[in-house]
Amino acid sequence: MLVENENIQDTSLANSELPDTNVFDANLVTYYYVTAQQTLFKGKLIAAMDFIDSALNIYECADLFALKGTIYFKMDSISKAEILFMKAFELDSLLPIPPSPELQKWLIYNFHK
Repeated sequence: MLVENENIQDTSLANSELPDTNVFDANLVTYYYVTAQQTLFKGKLIAAMDFIDSALNIYECADLFALKGTIYFKMDSISKAEILFMKAFELDSLLPIPPSPELQKWLIYNFHK
């Protein structure tokens, strides 16, 4: 559910510190995340999923779960997308909605209640 709550901790990738990891791991997560986005925008959904899974194997945060949910949405795996967006919004209720009109409509309909 999308709610405003000032007591919720910001767990977005940009504002996260990777616990118990080194700079190499942090850079690798960022590389996988950005590459997954670029690959998704090119329509290569399987490759995008591989990159985001690689990032999630190192670190878990709202941005990564949301991107994986977006990939599943684009694959028409709606139930898997819903699970991932629920997890993402649990971690960060202020998570920005991805710039996809069809995904935005679906997210607002399903999560903004």
